[in-house]
Amino acid sequence: MTSADQRAELLGRLDQLVARRRMPRLERLLSHPFATVANSVAMRAFNLLFSFGRSCRREVETFFGDRMIIVVPSWYGEVYCYGATVDADAEVRLNKFLLRELAEGAVFFDVGACLGYFSLLASTIVGPAGRVHTFEPSPSLLPLLRRNVSGKPNVQVVGKATSKASGSTQFHIAPLPFIGTSSLRADWQAGLAADGQTRKTELVTVETVSLDDYCYSAGVFPDVIKLDVEGVEDDVLIGSERLLRDKAPILVLEVFTPLIESDRKALQILRGLGYGPYAIQEDGRLKALDYDALDPYLAELKARYRVIQDSINDFDNMVFK
Repeated sequence: MTSADQRAELLGRLDQLVARRRMPRLERLLSHPFATVANSVAMRAFNLLFSFGRSCRREVETFFGDRMIIVVPSWYGEVYCYGATVDADAEVRLNKFLLRELAEGAVFFDVGACLGYFSLLASTIVGPAGRVHTFEPSPSLLPLLRRNVSGKPNVQVVGKATSKASGSTQFHIAPLPFIGTSSLRADWQAGLAADGQTRKTELVTVETVSLDDYCYSAGVFPDVIKLDVEGVEDDVLIGSERLLRDKAPILVLEVFTPLIESDRKALQILRGLGYGPYAIQEDGRLKALDYDALDPYLAELKARYRVIQDSINDFDNMVFK
């Protein structure tokens, strides 16, 4: 991607999809009858299959033109229906931030890539001169991730978990439809389950790598890091302190609203390294914040979520520079 016009076109396309997603159901049905009915029938069928312990793989086209294999039912259902992550306001704003701020030729790290949606988006944005390093440890997702980015010569898949040290550890694979919540933390699923019950996870051993070890051994240094590692962000930052101190990449961090203990530990590390927090605004631009004002900001964000019918989501993507 080399043209500001191309970025503007994608931003406009994304805005149209978001507007359709946020329409009242009847208005959406009247405005887009065939797509609305087809998507509704498909999602009901996927959920019925899931009730019998089955899942589906489908190839879909993203709003930025790449095709990818997704698993449904899961949060990737929104990509099936719209070609973009439009269910959660935080993800919408992250799409816009990357389209506005990620430079052509940049190096992007997608840490916690799942099936590679943001890796593909970043690959398109940075272009042939840029590089995307996508980190995903789950053996159940890696084959699909590798397939999704196989046509992208500027993307390198790293099948390891990022942590505070290189080695190996146990990884808890979440069941469908929660594939995006697999974690190194044994208690993570219990904390996320709405009913307070632990989701049954599959325990596997995976390799780990610290970003300090990875970057300094390969001589590759990111301009932007997207970090979404389900409750171990603080450990990843501990393993990245040299990189963050010496190279000062921009960091996009997923946090809960309100902040949980691991978020506060991660913020303390970033504050000690001289990083400042920024909110991604509705148009994708950044607004500087103060660490002491984060709780009121996140409370205000929760109010916004209720207004735009996104009250089921309890997270935000914040930028640190």
